[in-house]
Amino acid sequence: MIRVGALFASSLGPFGSKKAILDENNEISFTKDGFSIASALSGSSAAGRIALEIASSMQSTCGDGISSAIVLAGSLMSHAAKLVSSGLHPNKVIEGYGMATDACLDYLKRVSRTAIADRSTVERIIRTSLMTKLNRKGIPQLARLLTEAIFRAGGNLTVLGAIDVQSINIVGLAAGFDRRAELIDGILLDSAPATAGMPNHLDSARVAIVNSLELEDFPYDITVVLPRPDSLARMVEEETSILDEFVAKLEEMQANFIACRGGIDDQVERKLAHEGILAVKNLKDEEIRMVERATAGKLVSFSDLSQSDLGMAEKIEWKGKAKGGMVLGGMARGTSSIVLRRGNKALLDEDIAAVKTSIRLVSHFLDERRVVAGGGAVDAELRSALKEAAKPIRTRERLAIDAFGEALMATSHALAENAGLDPVKAIGALISAHNLGRAGACLNLRHGGVVDAFRAGLIEPLALERQAIISASEAVQTLLKCDEVLASIKH
Repeated sequence: MIRVGALFASSLGPFGSKKAILDENNEISFTKDGFSIASALSGSSAAGRIALEIASSMQSTCGDGISSAIVLAGSLMSHAAKLVSSGLHPNKVIEGYGMATDACLDYLKRVSRTAIADRSTVERIIRTSLMTKLNRKGIPQLARLLTEAIFRAGGNLTVLGAIDVQSINIVGLAAGFDRRAELIDGILLDSAPATAGMPNHLDSARVAIVNSLELEDFPYDITVVLPRPDSLARMVEEETSILDEFVAKLEEMQANFIACRGGIDDQVERKLAHEGILAVKNLKDEEIRMVERATAGKLVSFSDLSQSDLGMAEKIEWKGKAKGGMVLGGMARGTSSIVLRRGNKALLDEDIAAVKTSIRLVSHFLDERRVVAGGGAVDAELRSALKEAAKPIRTRERLAIDAFGEALMATSHALAENAGLDPVKAIGALISAHNLGRAGACLNLRHGGVVDAFRAGLIEPLALERQAIISASEAVQTLLKCDEVLASIKH
């Protein structure tokens, strides 16, 4: 667990390094996403499996904080190993860690603040989350765009009630030097009109979502026999008749936009274009689901298509390949898309993962609506609180409680080291600030020194810190009950 914690420590924060992961197809990906790294390690050892359990717990409970929790677990294990090696019985360490955990949770409950889920609070939570993962310009703007998207999903209220995470779509575009993020009212499809001549813009669109528009998929059982060469003309007439019936059905339903999961026959494309119907084809399954959610339409085969299956969009516009593709806008369901642009796929994947994590974090925040100081400030304050809590204790568990407090500084130590700061001086300055009563003091990773987390807008949901402590502490206590782990510590 110690080595696993060290692996995650080097990837922590905006300046952390990425890890190369080899998948089952022998393809390499580079990531600093905590869950991806934990999944890759899960089959390597018991510690790797424990790391995945911590990751799963953090993901389901608060949507973020995976790397921090595993770093804390590694630090707790390191301090526990030193105590056991010096002669303290493992059970005493377990009891001390349990006492320290309870004290931390009690302190967090007392110092956390009730937060109104308004735009300011949501934006600060998002910005704090993004700053721990991304080293890029434009984070404040991206946080504002995400906040707007979240409030649209929540009904554009002044204060959020709940949000439909599924109504916020994240789209990544490889765009060279262009790093602009953009908020679109609606959804963006990476698709062009099926053929030239189709309209580029529709108002008040009625949307048909179908599997395929190949001629062989149409609901007609026709056998064509050509006894003579001149019978070919009759076959063409039959095909034309089928196309006419098909278009007539769409016109009867007043459907003027077709989202097709499969292909569209060439003749069908030309007929649709002639009738002013816009169509896109070969959509990905995720894009089909996006269209269904956004328009309230339903994916069906053409033969089963009925009025009740159609969706609605206020406007549909083809913006061109360079600008992302086809926009379906003006949804009444609060649907919006965040468009991210980066120069290569690795950076784009990193941005997308960070944005999705921040949205999940806000969703979990709404369950409790309590926050603590971010940027490692609350860890330093918990260390001071544990020092005070341990003073009246005269048994050997006190050693474990003190060790727990020191282990809490592992996250700040890793952040400072990854940022190129002197971690000893940085942690010393942070501890000194808290000893002087500056409860919100946290590290300034870009310029050194300490700043006030609340004044800097760095806040985290209470659930994030609480679950990290619970998950890490329980994981280490479990490992300390394992004979193989104890044997490796003593030798």
